[in-house]
Amino acid sequence: MQRALVAYLALAREHSATQDQLVDALWSTPPGRATNIIQQYVSALRRTLGASTIVTTGQGYQLVVAPENVDTHAFRQLVDRADEARSAGHPARAATLLTEALALHRGEPLSAMPDSPFVEPAQASLQRALLEARIRATTVQNDLGHYASAIETSETLAAEHPLDETVAAELMRALTGTGRQADALAVYDRVRALLDEELGLEPGLLLRKAQAAVLQQDGAFVALDDTPEVTEPTTFLPAPPTTTFGREADIESVLADLAGGARLLTLTGPGGIGKTRLAVEVARATVDRQGGPVDFVDLTAVLDHPVVTTRNADQLEPRREAGSDPGQVVATRYRNGGLLVLDNLEQVLAAANDVSSLLDQAPSLRVVVTSRSALQVRIETVHPLGALATDHQPGAARSPAVAMFHDRTDARRGSRPWSEAEELAAREVVSLVDGLPLAIELAAARCRMLGPRGLASRLRASMTLLGDGPADLPARQRSMHQTIQWSVDLLEPGQRRVLGMLGVFRGGFDVPALLSVLDLDESSALATVETLGDASLIQVGEDQDGEPRFSLLQVIKAHTPTLLSAAELDAARGRHADWMVDLARAAQPHLRSEQGTSWLARLDRQREDIAAAVHALREFGRADDAAGLVDTLLRYWLASPGSPEGRILVEGLLREDSLSPSSKGSLLLLLARLHERCGEYAAAVELALGAAEVARLADNPNARGRAYSTVASSTLWLGKPDESESFWEQALGLTEAGDDLDFRALTLGNLGLLALDRGQFDRALVIYEEALGHLRELGVVDAANDTLMNLAWAHLGLGQLERARECLRKSGGRAIQNGSEDAAYHLLGVARLASLTSQHAAALRLTNAAINLIASVAQMFEPYELSVVDAIRADAQAAKAATDAEATTPVDLSLTQSLALAAEILAEPPVISG
Repeated sequence: MQRALVAYLALAREHSATQDQLVDALWSTPPGRATNIIQQYVSALRRTLGASTIVTTGQGYQLVVAPENVDTHAFRQLVDRADEARSAGHPARAATLLTEALALHRGEPLSAMPDSPFVEPAQASLQRALLEARIRATTVQNDLGHYASAIETSETLAAEHPLDETVAAELMRALTGTGRQADALAVYDRVRALLDEELGLEPGLLLRKAQAAVLQQDGAFVALDDTPEVTEPTTFLPAPPTTTFGREADIESVLADLAGGARLLTLTGPGGIGKTRLAVEVARATVDRQGGPVDFVDLTAVLDHPVVTTRNADQLEPRREAGSDPGQVVATRYRNGGLLVLDNLEQVLAAANDVSSLLDQAPSLRVVVTSRSALQVRIETVHPLGALATDHQPGAARSPAVAMFHDRTDARRGSRPWSEAEELAAREVVSLVDGLPLAIELAAARCRMLGPRGLASRLRASMTLLGDGPADLPARQRSMHQTIQWSVDLLEPGQRRVLGMLGVFRGGFDVPALLSVLDLDESSALATVETLGDASLIQVGEDQDGEPRFSLLQVIKAHTPTLLSAAELDAARGRHADWMVDLARAAQPHLRSEQGTSWLARLDRQREDIAAAVHALREFGRADDAAGLVDTLLRYWLASPGSPEGRILVEGLLREDSLSPSSKGSLLLLLARLHERCGEYAAAVELALGAAEVARLADNPNARGRAYSTVASSTLWLGKPDESESFWEQALGLTEAGDDLDFRALTLGNLGLLALDRGQFDRALVIYEEALGHLRELGVVDAANDTLMNLAWAHLGLGQLERARECLRKSGGRAIQNGSEDAAYHLLGVARLASLTSQHAAALRLTNAAINLIASVAQMFEPYELSVVDAIRADAQAAKAATDAEATTPVDLSLTQSLALAAEILAEPPVISG
């Protein structure tokens, strides 16, 4: 219901909603005290979203957020801007904006809402807006001549909305654009028949105009919706043989840079990223308002930089006079401006000065260069090109990478419906090849024989499956090996060696990591890595702290083992494993501290490196080191989604005959903890007992005590508290008082909870006092605070109210800071204190507040806390005969009011009633 309230206010973002309007919106039959409930919802939401996010306006509320922070408003803004761009003659820009708008759609609108009255009409409105945006996107695809994509999206829309005439008209337009006039007319006949059969209507003007345009074959489709004319590209521009996917934003960005004054713009990126395709699309989309030609020159075969200018002159002016100055010939061609695309300049980077000279001679000329490295001249603007987006949102259109894979696959095996399993496989394929367009092209060539699922399965095992591609690709791009080798051949031997060593990283890596793996001094290592980054062989980004972070595309990573000898590769893998061991050890003490979340995220980024390090250590006969690495990461496995991977690694290591007894025992206990985390308590008990036996045989009391502690916790989950207590007592007995304070404190805390549950308050008090001392010595603030709260419960149980009050006062501040769950326990403790001092009305109010608060975070009180709730209510009921009924009637309080009441009670010394 809180989500519903936020949704309603978000939909009415610029207007306030009165409490009466909110009641009508949220409930068909409002409950009693509905306005009070809304006040509680708003109070809870302000704690979650910030007090200034929902403001009070008169008798209602308003959500105060920027328009871009509400998907519906951001969506409408993007669609409006797309309409403006298309009207101004910028269809590519419109396509980009519509792609951004549609990316905001994530499944059924308002699907997580309760059955409130406002939901259904709001859903209908949002669905209509979504449909209109999807139709606009199809229209823009047709504007750009991307008819294959337009057909795909139009057919999907037509299946969903068979009576929509605009959808049918755009489908007819796309089919006609690919020469399928008969299919276009069949669409008209089908829609006409449906309209007549279901509605008794004839087609409207739009659909009739579409039919006439097909029959006349005179291009009249342009008049359907006043599509702006697109200027035809000028001389020396190759026509792309296939549809271009996912480059609308890049095209618009490059065009904007050129229009904004950039004269030399270099498209950089690794081989196969699509630099040439983007340059061609930019040239085709260019409307040179100053006059002048738009040309494309392929420099792939040029290996000597002085030849570049001559090659340009020979291609652009084939009838030039013998002996004429090629530089002057080229400059003369662009004396009135123009655009020149120089493709594949990376192998002749020394020609950068010649390009600068040409721009000096032709001041109105603009040059677009494709190169795997920047030219490093002052006049240059660099546009790094990324891979195609592979992300897929449920219910949304296919990502550009998947759409390209579909298009190329259907072209080879024939268009056919894709099953859900094949769709999932397609997403996996493009993800495995990092959305690299050439790799997608090569993968599609294999799909005809293997099918999407077989292809995905084989790519998981090896990237070498990406063999030869279409025969009309340039020779350097017939396979990924040739593409990567083209870049590698331009490197010096030492640079190739560094690239090979960096290939041992499975995830990204930072500067300390790469320095650990490279056998070079820091200065040489960083200089070489910078060169590899400039050559687009390493991707350079930033982590959340703004520090540089590096990665390699999968297809490049698959090539790196060929750059090292077997001995060099093993040495690099060994250094990588040692780095991972050091990182795990560095993380261990922080995983229970305030930095725990950031360290867990850091380890999660290296999850694949953890597995690679374990496998390398096993392969090198260092099974104990591998076991130590996995065991060091215990808290990571317990706290992260990676625990199944941890189980796999542990189970593999337990098969190693060379494991020492100590390592075997640690792994058995770790595996027990991971089974316990998954709710497999019987298996956890069995494994932990096995670890205890290994520790007994090795005469290791501490390890045996830890194993018994895990047996105890799993046994408790199996409903055997007496057995649990026995095992925890044995665990404490096996651990010396000065040893492992963290473990002793945890074990004592468990025994204390058992004592509270049984009403053994004297025992609980002794246990928690000892645990608190250990935790304070360790400096574990949150755990010490929890223990203080538990001490308060023990004092309350013994009637030691002054001591209970002091514990609650000391623990209350941090409990409130820690969030709703801890705050709920604090309020319940104060409620019990109030009940025992005859403040029954306050006790009931705080109890209700605690119950509401714990429910707001989808939690519930344990049996002992529930018994306290019952006791508070029973005491109030018993006192009711002797007090005014009003005094014991619970009144709902906001959190702020509840905390204020709790503070008031804690400020007064408790008085035990007679």
